[in-house]
Amino acid sequence: IFWIPFFTGVYLDPKLSIDAHFFKFLIKGFSSGRVAVPALGMQEIPRQMAASLSPETIRLNAEVAQISGDHVILKSGEKIKAKQVVVAHNPSVKEIDYHSTQNFYFKTAEPLGWNSWLLIVPPMADLRISTIAVMNKVAPSYGPGSSDQLLSVSVVGSESIEIARVEKELRQISKRLLPDLKFIQKFEIKKALPVMLAESDQGFTFENDIYYCGDWAVSPSINGALKSGRLVAEHIAKI
Repeated sequence: IFWIPFFTGVYLDPKLSIDAHFFKFLIKGFSSGRVAVPALGMQEIPRQMAASLSPETIRLNAEVAQISGDHVILKSGEKIKAKQVVVAHNPSVKEIDYHSTQNFYFKTAEPLGWNSWLLIVPPMADLRISTIAVMNKVAPSYGPGSSDQLLSVSVVGSESIEIARVEKELRQISKRLLPDLKFIQKFEIKKALPVMLAESDQGFTFENDIYYCGDWAVSPSINGALKSGRLVAEHIAKI
């Protein structure tokens, strides 16, 4: 009643089709560490990584038209030469399936008493909601100066669900009428996590003189993406 819905939320996969190695890694992490979110949002992870680099070494919002092992051509026509080229998004040379999720944000002034808990909804309850978290209780900076409860509601899968049903289920789970419940925004993340088949032996691939890295090569997680990037960087540094 706990483990199946919990790991369904972690894997975004009701079938829990993940290898034992990654499962053991997660169990170790959850049992020995604490789950948290960056105070200023997940974008702080790449921002902190980029902070140590010179601004001129980073190019944003530049659409790539063509890549090869020693250069990148932008849609503008500019050609950027490179000793090595690393593609850190989903590689076109490899077909990847994805698990999807939908995320709804609501607010209510009514105290729910959930504090910083992660509410896990068992699938046998015949509800579509998978998890609920009061985000400004997890990280006060997510709702500074507000007494409202900022609710993050996740629904695993891509099957469409009406906002009215999510609201109804929230009232059913909280056992409150929530008359001031206000919908804020919905996010449909169709490519939330890659379907993990088998971990790459080296944590990245090298095809057509181009390096490809990402969570798909290690594990479907932020940790997997960071590890894959580090492994390919260490490999190139030794060349």
